[in-house]
Amino acid sequence: MINWLGNESTQMRFDAAQIAVVAVAYHALAQLGLYFAIPPGFATVFWPASGVALAAVMLRGPWMMLGVLLGSFSVNLYISLQLNDFAISAANVLVALGIACSSALQAGLGAWLISYWLKRQNGRLTQLRHLLVLVGLGGPIGCMLAATGGTTILVATGVMLPEQWWHNWLMWWLGDTLGVVVIAPALVILAQSPKSVSILRKTQVCIPLAVLFILLAFGYSRFESHTLERFDKEINNLTDGAYLDVQSKLMDYERSLIGVVSLFRNSEFVTDEEFANQTIPLINSSPSLIALQWVPRVTRDQLAAFVIQARSNGLPTYTIHNTENNELTETAERDVFYPVRYVRPLQGNEVMLGFDMYSNEVRRNAIDLVLTSGRSVASAPIDLLQLDNEKGFLIIFPQHPAKSKNIIVGVFKVRPVFRTVTHQLASFPLDLTVTDANSGDEVFQWGGKSAGVYHLIVDRFSVVKTVAFGQRTWIMKFTPPLELISGYLYRNMAPLLIAAVAFIGLSSLFLLSIALSAMTLEDELQTKESDLKAEENFLNTVLNNLPCYVDVREAEALTCVRLNRLAKEFWQINTSERGLGYDAFYDSEEAAFQREEDLRTISTGNKVEIGIRKIATPNGYKWLKAKKVPIFDGNNNIKYVLSIYDDVTEQKEEHETFNSVVENLPNALLIVNEYSRIEYANPAAYKKFPLDRKLTPLSRIIPEKFHHKHAELFKQFIAQPESKQMAPGRDLLAVDINGEEIPVEITLTSLVWLGRACVMATIHDLSDRHRAEQAEIEAKHFFSSLLNDMGESIWSVNAEGIATYVNPALCEQLGYSADELVGKNVDHLIGASEQNDNLLASLNPVYVAMHKQEKIVERNKTLIAKNKRAVPVDYIVTPQINLAGGIEGAVVVAADVSERIAALERLQAQHELISLGLDASGLGSWQWVADIDQIICDDNLHRIFGMPIGTFVGGYREFLALVHPDDRERVETVTNKHSHTTNLYEIIYRIVRPDGLVRWIHVRAKYLIDKAANPIKMQGVAWDCTSNKQMELELKKNEKTIDGVNKQFVDYSDMVSKQVLQPTQQAVEVGERLLRNLEKLSTEEMANTLRELNYINTSIVHRVSDLSLYAAIVGARDGNEPVETVEVVNNLLNTLLPVFKAENIDCRIETPLPRVNANAQYLEEIFKRLIDNAITHNNSEVKKVRIGCSVRDGQPVFYVADNGKGLSAADKQRWFTASKVDMKDESTRDKSTQDKNTADEPMSLKIVATIVDKLNGKLWAEDEAGRGTVVYFAV
Repeated sequence: MINWLGNESTQMRFDAAQIAVVAVAYHALAQLGLYFAIPPGFATVFWPASGVALAAVMLRGPWMMLGVLLGSFSVNLYISLQLNDFAISAANVLVALGIACSSALQAGLGAWLISYWLKRQNGRLTQLRHLLVLVGLGGPIGCMLAATGGTTILVATGVMLPEQWWHNWLMWWLGDTLGVVVIAPALVILAQSPKSVSILRKTQVCIPLAVLFILLAFGYSRFESHTLERFDKEINNLTDGAYLDVQSKLMDYERSLIGVVSLFRNSEFVTDEEFANQTIPLINSSPSLIALQWVPRVTRDQLAAFVIQARSNGLPTYTIHNTENNELTETAERDVFYPVRYVRPLQGNEVMLGFDMYSNEVRRNAIDLVLTSGRSVASAPIDLLQLDNEKGFLIIFPQHPAKSKNIIVGVFKVRPVFRTVTHQLASFPLDLTVTDANSGDEVFQWGGKSAGVYHLIVDRFSVVKTVAFGQRTWIMKFTPPLELISGYLYRNMAPLLIAAVAFIGLSSLFLLSIALSAMTLEDELQTKESDLKAEENFLNTVLNNLPCYVDVREAEALTCVRLNRLAKEFWQINTSERGLGYDAFYDSEEAAFQREEDLRTISTGNKVEIGIRKIATPNGYKWLKAKKVPIFDGNNNIKYVLSIYDDVTEQKEEHETFNSVVENLPNALLIVNEYSRIEYANPAAYKKFPLDRKLTPLSRIIPEKFHHKHAELFKQFIAQPESKQMAPGRDLLAVDINGEEIPVEITLTSLVWLGRACVMATIHDLSDRHRAEQAEIEAKHFFSSLLNDMGESIWSVNAEGIATYVNPALCEQLGYSADELVGKNVDHLIGASEQNDNLLASLNPVYVAMHKQEKIVERNKTLIAKNKRAVPVDYIVTPQINLAGGIEGAVVVAADVSERIAALERLQAQHELISLGLDASGLGSWQWVADIDQIICDDNLHRIFGMPIGTFVGGYREFLALVHPDDRERVETVTNKHSHTTNLYEIIYRIVRPDGLVRWIHVRAKYLIDKAANPIKMQGVAWDCTSNKQMELELKKNEKTIDGVNKQFVDYSDMVSKQVLQPTQQAVEVGERLLRNLEKLSTEEMANTLRELNYINTSIVHRVSDLSLYAAIVGARDGNEPVETVEVVNNLLNTLLPVFKAENIDCRIETPLPRVNANAQYLEEIFKRLIDNAITHNNSEVKKVRIGCSVRDGQPVFYVADNGKGLSAADKQRWFTASKVDMKDESTRDKSTQDKNTADEPMSLKIVATIVDKLNGKLWAEDEAGRGTVVYFAV
C-alpha cells in the first residue's frame, strides 16, 4: 500500500475477502449511481462506483482490480437484462464483460498515475495540491479509458447508434470523473490510521458529505418526478389536438354521406345522373373521399337480369367480377352478390364498376354488420383497387333498413385523414401508429416503428387515444422518439444534477483541504512565530512613514508579511496582512504578473521598474506606477521584496479621455511639436495620409515646395503657441496616402502635450464637397438641356407665383416669348373656366399644390394662349419643398390633349350609333380586356342579367359567378377553346339573375389576339332566348300533359257528381219534410227549417264555385314569374280581415317572406283559403293567426298557424293523407257533427292541395289537439 501520509506501508497480497468487499461496494454504489441515471443509456452523470474502484486499487493494490471487474460486470449485466425484458444472451454477457474490463483497467491506470507522481513528491499526501493531483490524474485523465472503451463497445455491438457515441462518451466520462472527485479523496482519508488522521477529522469530513448526499437524493427525486410530469403534460397537450382533429374529420366524413343516403331513401328509384349530381360536389369538397358507390343486393336468380339492365343503361361492358380474375363469381355456397352499380367520379374508378363487394372478406364483414345493425359501419383497413392498393377504408350506409338491403358506400383514403396531424408532429417529432382495434390491422404509421432495446423506456412516455366512428374503433398511439426523450430529460435534468454533484465534490475537496491544512499549518505557524515578532517593529517603523503604498513579501514563499498604513487603507485590509497571497490583492492575471516580477527581482537582485498598470482594487480600477526593491539580510541573501506603488489614476484618465475623443473623430487630427514633427495622429489620420509610427515630418503631408506660403504660416503658428485658435483657409492642398493632392481645410489649436508646447491640427478633406459642387453644376446643365428638348410645356414659379423658367415648348404652344413670362406673374395661363363655388377649388392649382404641399394632377383642363385661344391640356403641378420643409415654388408640366379629345368625340359618335342599333334589336354588347381582367357591359346587357345599370364591376371570375353552376364548366371549356383564335363562336347557356330567376342567353363572340396568339381582349353580343327554350321544353311536356288532363277530367267528373249530389239531396229532403209538416210546425220551427234550407242552397253555390275553380286549376297551364310573397299576403289581409270585422282577430306576419318564382294567382288562393280556415274554424276568444316562412333542406316552406282547438286524429287521416285530401263520399259522415264551419273544409283543402300539387309542392299539417294547428306548404 502506498504511504500516503507518511505512515508505514504494508505488504500487498491477494485477499479474496477484500476482493469480494470491493465487488459488493462497487455494485452497491453503482446502484446509487443508477438512481441518478437519466434514461436511456448505460451512462449517468454521477457514477460513485468509479471513486470506490480508484480508492481500492490505490489503497490495496492491483489485486483489487478483480473486485472492480466483478462488481462492474454484475451491474452492467443487470442493465442489459433490464433493457431486454430480462432475456439473457451471449451479446448481453459480452457487452457487460467488455465494459467491466474497461472499468477495471481505468482504476488501475488512475492509481498508477497518482502513485508515479507521488513517488516524485516523497510519497506524501499532505497538501491541497496533492489532493488536486489525485483528482486530476484519477478523474478527468484516468476516466477517459472506461468512457472510450465502454461507449465503443456499445456502438460496435449495435446497442447504441454511432451518432450517439460522443454524447454518451461525454456523459460517461463526466459521471466517472464526478464519482472520483466526490468519493475517492474521502475514502483515502477515511482509510488512514487514527495516528495519521484523527477520528474527529474523519467525522468532520464524512458527516457533511453524508448530509449533502441525502439532500441531493431527495432533491433529485422531486425534480425528476416534476420533469417527467411536465414532459407527459406536453406530450398530452400536443396529442389532444391531433386526436380531436382526426375524430372531427371522421365524424364529418360520416355525416357528409347522409345527403346521399337521403336521396335514395326519399326516392323509389335514383338514376345515374341524379346520383352524379348529388355526389360530385361532395367529392370535390373532400380530399379524402375518392369515390361514392351505390351497391344493390342481387341474388343469384336476379344476376343475369341485373347485368342486362346495366348494359342497356349505358354500360355495354358491365360485368360482375372479383379482385382475383376480374370474372363472374360463380360460388355455389353463396347466393347473394353486392356488385357496384353506380360510382362517382367514374374516371379513375372504372375498375370498381361491377366489383362484387361480397367477394372480399373485409367488405363482406362490414356489409353483414350494416344489415344486422341497420346503422352506418366503417370497414377495416383495405387496399384501394383504384389507387394501386393504397390504404383506405369504407363507410357503408344501409339504403333503407326497413325496406331494402341495398347499401351506399363511401371510399376514403387514410392518408389525408392524418395530413394535419403529421404537420403538427413534424414540429414536435412524435411517432404515430394507428391500429384498427376491431381487426388488429395497422391503419396508418408515421415516423419510426421500433425503439430497439429501449422500447420499455419509450413505451413509458407513449400516449394512446381512441377514435370511434361507424361502429369501429381506431387506436392512435403517439410515441416520442428515443432522441426526443433523452434530449428533453438531459436538457432539463443533467445541468442541475451535474452542478449539484460538482458542488458536493468541491465541498469534499474543501473539507479534505481543511483537514490536511490543519495538520500542516500548526507546525509552520509555531516555527515562524518568533521570527515574525522580531521583524515586526522594524517593518512598522519603515513602512508606515513612506508616502506611498508599500507591501513587503517574503522572498521564499512570496506571501505578504507587512503592509503600511496607506496600503491597508487602499486595499481595505482590516485583518492581519501576514500570509496573504497575491489573490488577496489582484485578480488571477495580475497576480501571475506580480509574482513573475517579484521572482525577477529576486533572481536579478536589482531594483525593477514595472511602469504604469491598470489594476482592479476595492475602489474600482486604478492606474498604479510600481517598482520592486530587494531587501537583503546579514548574509547578503534576499529576505524580502519591497513593492512601492504610486497612484497615477487621475493623470492616466485625463490622457485616456483625450484619446477616446480624438480616436473616434472622422477627421484627421495631428499633434505637431516645435520641430514640425508629428507627435500623435488619430486613426483617421493614418487612414488618410502617409504617416509612420515614428515621428513623421510635417512636410510629408504639406510639402514646402508645393505650398510654401501656407507652410510658413503653419510654422509661424507653431513658433507662437500662445496664439489662439485659427484656420489658415480652405484653399490648402495636401498629399494623401495614395500620393495624390487633395483640397483640405486645416484648423490649428495650441496645447501642451506631455509637458511640451505643441500645436493640434484638425484636417478636413474637401474632396467630396468639391465633387458635389461640380456634380450640381453638371446636373443643372443636363436638366436644363432636357427640359428645353421636351415636347410638353413646362414652367416653374416661385412661392409668389412669379415665373422663374419656361421651356420652348410652352412658348410655342401659347405664343409667348420667354421674356414675356419669366419674372412675371403667370396666373393668367390657367383657364378662368376652372373656377367654381368652392373657395379652395377655385384657386389657381399652382397655389393649391403649394398650400397642400402635395402633387396635383388635372385632366381635360385648358391653358389660355396669348391670342386668348383655349388649349386643352392635362397638367401636373409639383410643389418644390426645401430641406427645412418650406415652399420654394412649384413646377407645372402640361401636355396638349387636343388630338385625344377629337378622337374621343369621334369614338363617342360611333358608340351612340352602335347603341341605337343594339337597343333596337334587344342585343347586349360587352368586351373583356385581358391584361387588366376587366369586363365592360352596356345597358342592355345589364337588363338581360337583371342588374341595375352600371353595377357590374369585375372580370372573368365575377362573370362566371353569374353562370348557372351546371353550365360553368361547359362555358369555360368553349371559351378556352377559342382563346387563341379569331374565329367567331356561339354558345347558349343559363344564367342566375340576382333576383333568383334562371334565364337562357345566346352569345356570339370572338377574340382579338396578338402575334403570339395570346388573347388581348374578347368582345361580343348576347340576347335573352329564354322564351325559345321554354317553348322547346313545353313541347316535350305536351305528351305527358294530355294524359294527365284526361285522368284529371275523369276525377273531376266523379267529384262533381258526389259534391253536387249530396247538398241537392239534402235540399229535396228538407223540402219534402217541410211540405209534410207544414201544418204542424210552429213559427220558430218554420224559421229554423227555412234557415237550414237556405244554408243548404248556399252550400250548393259554394260547392259549384269551388268545383269551377278546381276545374280551372286542373286545366290551367303553368305561368311562373317572380312573386313578392309579402305583397301578396298584405293585399290579401287588407281584403279578407274586414269581412270578419265583428270578431276579435290578431293576424300578422311574424317572419320575413321571401321572393319566389311561382304563379301569383295560385299563391294568393293558397294563402286566402288557409287564412280563412284558420279564422273560421277557431273558437278562441282572441283568434290568433301567424304567417311566416322557414327553410328546410335549402327550400322555403310557408306556414299558417292558429290557436284553435286543433285537429282530431280522424280529421287528420281524412284531410291530410300524403299531401292530398281524401274526397270520399260524405254521405257516410254523421250529419249531426256537420255545421256551417265544417261543411266547406274538404273541398277547400282539396283546392289547396290541388294548387300545391300543380306547383310540384308539398302540403302537410302539424298540430296537437287543443293547442292549434300549423299548416305547411312548399312550392
